[in-house]
Amino acid sequence: MRALLVATFVFAACREKAAPAPEPPPPPELEGVVRERLAALERQVEPVPELPALEALDEGQRADAEGLVAMLSSAKGRMREVALESAADMGAAATAVWSALARDAQRPASERTAAAELLGAQASAAAALALVELAETAREAWLRSHAYWNLGKLGDDRVLLRLLSRLKYETDPEAQTLLAEALGALDSYAGVDVLLEIESGGADEGVRARARTALAGLAERSGEPDAAALRALWHSPDAGRLSESAPSKALELELWRRVDELSDEHFQLRGVDDARFALSHLGAWAVPHVAAALVERDAHTRLHAAQVLERTGARARAAGPALVAALDDPELAPAAAEALGAVGFEEGFAALAQRAARGNALELRVAAARGLGRTGSAVARETLLALFADAAEDADLRRTCASGLVHLGEGARVARFLAAELTGELGDPAGAERALGEWLERGAREEREGFAAALAEWRALDPQAPGNTILSNEAVRERRVARAAFLAGELEALAPGD
Repeated sequence: MRALLVATFVFAACREKAAPAPEPPPPPELEGVVRERLAALERQVEPVPELPALEALDEGQRADAEGLVAMLSSAKGRMREVALESAADMGAAATAVWSALARDAQRPASERTAAAELLGAQASAAAALALVELAETAREAWLRSHAYWNLGKLGDDRVLLRLLSRLKYETDPEAQTLLAEALGALDSYAGVDVLLEIESGGADEGVRARARTALAGLAERSGEPDAAALRALWHSPDAGRLSESAPSKALELELWRRVDELSDEHFQLRGVDDARFALSHLGAWAVPHVAAALVERDAHTRLHAAQVLERTGARARAAGPALVAALDDPELAPAAAEALGAVGFEEGFAALAQRAARGNALELRVAAARGLGRTGSAVARETLLALFADAAEDADLRRTCASGLVHLGEGARVARFLAAELTGELGDPAGAERALGEWLERGAREEREGFAAALAEWRALDPQAPGNTILSNEAVRERRVARAAFLAGELEALAPGD
């Protein structure tokens, strides 16, 4: 009995001395942000009236509108100017006629392009919406090109998000060039990447020359010395200085309508993906709006808003404090952790390191490690090296750390681990292959001994599928086996002392 009393006393004393577990911070208070913002903006923005049906127009209205199309399609010099000047004074009836005529595949091309040009000269919100609808629906690339050209002249920013969505779907190089110019006219430089790709790609010389001209024009408009400097600024935290004017309330309303499409109420996979794409290609002015949605009651909206900020990258660095706060939201924390790394908010790196530590949910730890791997900080390097070095850690966490360390310039430390992953039955062989390719490319770029030759051989071991077909699973596995065998003989030279 005496022994039992002593043991009880000691246990009680230990419990009294042990420090209580810290209370987790309360999650951010959630609100009905989207509905509130939409309601406020809808009160401020006058809706664009629907165009009248063609059947409701009298013969005189239709004849006047069609007569101007006939005049413009054949006119030259001053007569063209007269036709375009006349368009500005014509109302919704003419807009309806020109919109229908531009979409009518039975009409001559000259008349369809003239109708699009008249819409551009009309300079009304209804004309802008008719043109963007033409850009979205026309099968002919030349007609889409005319729509983009005229939208650029109009300069109505309410169509910006719909034009940004066209970056995802437009495939014709010449139309892409005009789309990028139209975006530039709206203070958006999201098309610069596409233009640079066209300039250096396989398009014919005429299209490449047109892209070079467009790049020079956008650089001049932005005040940057050249396209490379413009692209760097657009993808930087300082991108806000590229905007010459504040967005209209109509554009803000369109932004919040896209945010609303991120919710589970309207959930459609393509709609959500299109909304994320367009929102992530907006300028820095949009970041505070998207960040405000991180405390929306709807869980899908919060998650997708974090993904938008992640895809926006360094241009969204101002959202850093909101993303740090979102780390305390259990549902949102993993997505917020990845976004924090992508935007490069340095003040949040210590918080990411804390979330990567033991004691947190594995999903959050992996996401925090992935976020750290996208930064260039000493905190990230030390944290990932320590986690990777612990063989008792979770395998998925170590794989994530290895990929991140490649990005941080520590590829030699993890190359053998990743090479072994290439042929593993479990794990992430595709991720290991991407990371090893990045390591070899980085070494070749830095002109480190042996890396250029190794990269050339690595690429030579990638068989090309015939036509537009995709490699079979068996062919992919054989490629990875061959690459693993090749690296086995190279790692001693490329990663000595690993």
